[in-house]
Amino acid sequence: MSEENLNASRSEIDWWDKLSEYQKQNINEGIKDVEEGRVVSSEIFWERLRNG
Repeated sequence: MSEENLNASRSEIDWWDKLSEYQKQNINEGIKDVEEGRVVSSEIFWERLRNG
């Protein structure tokens, strides 16, 4: 995506401001999980999902 397209796609209102507090909390918890190494690969995720 070119810089022109990025600039054209921006709005005056930040998408973050449109989220509920619950959504913001969940996103921040996910970021903290990544920062603290609590992640699994997509392969493991899908395997666990299939196998219950």
